[in-house]
Amino acid sequence: MRDQLHGCIRISVKGRELYSFINRLHSGRIRCTRQYCRNDVFHGLVRRRDLPEVRRIAEAMGLSVSAVEYETMSAKLLRRRKRFGIAAGAAAVLAACVYFSGAVITIEVQGNERISDSVILSALADTGIRRGTRLSSIDYITAENMLMMNVEGLAWAGMHRSGSRIVVEVTEMTEQPEMIRKRMPCNIFATHDARIVDVLVRDGMLMRCIGSEVKKGDLLVSGIITGETGRTSLRHSMADITGEYTENVSFSGSFEASDTVYTGREKHIRSLRLFDLTIPLFSGKNDFADFSADTTERPLYIFGHQLPVGIIDKSIRERTVNTRQLSDSELYQRLIDKMYLYEKNFLSDTTIIGRQTDIVSDDEHMELRVNYCLRGSICESREIMMKQP
Repeated sequence: MRDQLHGCIRISVKGRELYSFINRLHSGRIRCTRQYCRNDVFHGLVRRRDLPEVRRIAEAMGLSVSAVEYETMSAKLLRRRKRFGIAAGAAAVLAACVYFSGAVITIEVQGNERISDSVILSALADTGIRRGTRLSSIDYITAENMLMMNVEGLAWAGMHRSGSRIVVEVTEMTEQPEMIRKRMPCNIFATHDARIVDVLVRDGMLMRCIGSEVKKGDLLVSGIITGETGRTSLRHSMADITGEYTENVSFSGSFEASDTVYTGREKHIRSLRLFDLTIPLFSGKNDFADFSADTTERPLYIFGHQLPVGIIDKSIRERTVNTRQLSDSELYQRLIDKMYLYEKNFLSDTTIIGRQTDIVSDDEHMELRVNYCLRGSICESREIMMKQP
């Protein structure tokens, strides 16, 4: 490190009286390291400031000196000593470090699940705390109280400083669980016209047995039970009743299809973010009627610390809607895809025994009619309504 600051020069001295030259260097208190002689040539390392004295001693003794300076920090600065922009930039960086050391650089929210970070940060901004705020001006106790008052659903909020970072720790209120009355007296009715194939009754009186044909709305399990003594009791009917039934679903589409495609035209724009201020670094405007945009941000770091300054890159891709005529096979495949998506979303808990499809089309549309044969639960609970005495 010392050589980086003072500059380091490799000297090569050639002549007859090399040992006398070495003694003169020692007596002159010239620091010379890594000394060795080879083929009547003396080699060593001296500081830049001692090089003129070394040359003077060598000339006085009739010796020839060659010098090569190593690439050190001081050598780089010496070559660039007249470049005032470097000094101005270094001064600006130093001033920025001094300023940012006393300002809020980032705000980190911890402990929130239901309440988003943006809501909490917006409430903090209303109290005067945002990126760029002077740390010395923050009243943490007042800010914590205002945060709990302004954000609904917070049970507790705490704030502390970690360098130029403000950490906001919150605890959300525990939501009261919804009270579901599971033991209310109820009956079980059929949800489809079906044939019963399996029955499992846990509570209540079974009204239809296996193999029975039922209509939608028929009573399957009754919660009103009359005992041998004539006493009537109300029960919460519970049962798993499986039936086989049919279901008709239709899917339609037009031969005229509109597809969104990219035209290949792109724009890349940049902006400078300074705290919460965005400064455009481009001219003109976006003239794309329809487009998609991808945004990335590159923050600026100094000595490993993130500054509230960054470059925002935005890539804009133009897109348009193309209209074209589909063939019969293309439209049929799209309807088949709709059918499979329907089965995945709505029939995942039901067994599909079979399906029959029929195609109906004209010059403009095509319709796919599907007749499903399904096996699944046909139960629906309904509360027993009682008159008040």
